[in-house]
Amino acid sequence: MPKREYHDHLKVPAPAADTGSAGSVSTAVSLDAVVWHRYLHFRTRNLGARQAISVLRHVLLPKMTDRSVPTNTRAPKAGGDRLRITYKFDASTSTGQRKGNRSRNAMSLPRENILPMNGYDIIGDIHGCANKLEGLLQRLKYEEKNGVYRYSGPDGERQAIFVGDLIDRGSQQIRTLKLVRAMVEAGTAQMVMGNHEFNAISYATPNPEIGGEYMRPHTDKNDGQHKEFTDQIPSNSALYAQTIEWFKTLPLWLQFDGIRIVHACWSDGAIDEVKKWILPGMPMSTDFVIKANQKGSPEHKAIEVLLKGPEISLSAHEQPGFMDKDKIIRNDARIRWWNAEAETLRELAEIPKGVTTLDGTPYPELPDQKCVEETVYDYDGKEPVFYGHYWRSWAPDEGQDWTATTVCVDFSAVKGGPLVAYQWDRGAKVSPEHYVEYPETQLAETQ
Repeated sequence: MPKREYHDHLKVPAPAADTGSAGSVSTAVSLDAVVWHRYLHFRTRNLGARQAISVLRHVLLPKMTDRSVPTNTRAPKAGGDRLRITYKFDASTSTGQRKGNRSRNAMSLPRENILPMNGYDIIGDIHGCANKLEGLLQRLKYEEKNGVYRYSGPDGERQAIFVGDLIDRGSQQIRTLKLVRAMVEAGTAQMVMGNHEFNAISYATPNPEIGGEYMRPHTDKNDGQHKEFTDQIPSNSALYAQTIEWFKTLPLWLQFDGIRIVHACWSDGAIDEVKKWILPGMPMSTDFVIKANQKGSPEHKAIEVLLKGPEISLSAHEQPGFMDKDKIIRNDARIRWWNAEAETLRELAEIPKGVTTLDGTPYPELPDQKCVEETVYDYDGKEPVFYGHYWRSWAPDEGQDWTATTVCVDFSAVKGGPLVAYQWDRGAKVSPEHYVEYPETQLAETQ
């Protein structure tokens, strides 16, 4: 990739007084274009001083070649916060974000963990339930300061992580989006994309092969699924366009500090396929969106697995289809990938409680038929993976909602269940005691 020279003037708060920086300078630096776009494009001015130091020291510098750094640039002082490299710090705090003139091309924070955290609060599917979200954040000891919820409890640094599906279904779409986006951009939270965010991107992406059509067709079924989102944020509004562009910047997975986060299923194969298209820190391209909506393509399969979960064909195993909660006929069942010991059709196939066959009779128990191909999705990783998507019922059951290495945090908040978080502490073992729900009893959402 050709080298280009870029100029940037980082506007970040001055760190502690021991830096000795009284002003700021901008210096030309020749960077590999990928490095520039991955890291500097995040606009470091949006970070706090400690985060900016950590990004530059631990993320940017290791990616720079010897030729990338001017000869008069000195390495960071060992063991101290003084960072004497290409950029020096501005002694005054930038007010750009507070005044609302943040660059429209700015993106969310880098995917890498920036600061060492004592723990993370992983929050399930919200679907426009802003009241429950605020209640849960307050229960987790987050306080709103200057328009952003931040952890204010006694346990050091903590950060919220959202597993996706902020939108659709609920009546508080705008409030939910503003709250979460403010946290992500302030660095008090991170988020992975859910299938509803990807569906919204596809719904807004024109089909290049069929004029007037979109990659997610505007059928009655799809219109209905997006109704709350498009009613509250009309598709011809600037806010809608800005929101879709922000969705494209969300990562499809996160991995750091010994944990993994994904919306529906962790699959190394699906992740490797996506990496061919999306570099860390880069937004999802329109070309990828088009490919990922073409059934049968590797990209489509990868997105389906990561955002909706892998499925097993019931008809291929001579089993009847069923009617789901939305009265849609399903001939495939979700795979219980969180059950690392699953080998048979009965163990692998997730048939929702209370569903019926197409003729209205209760769905029969599946046979203990051996399956081979589908066991490839069984999760056998050592790091715990946190996910949402599956519309579970409170309270969490061992083996289904949580195992030693898997934790589901979706308990159907928009359908009357509580909004749930899992409080993960560094080095701790998975335990149901770390679940936190709001409300503490299943009260109806006050809209």
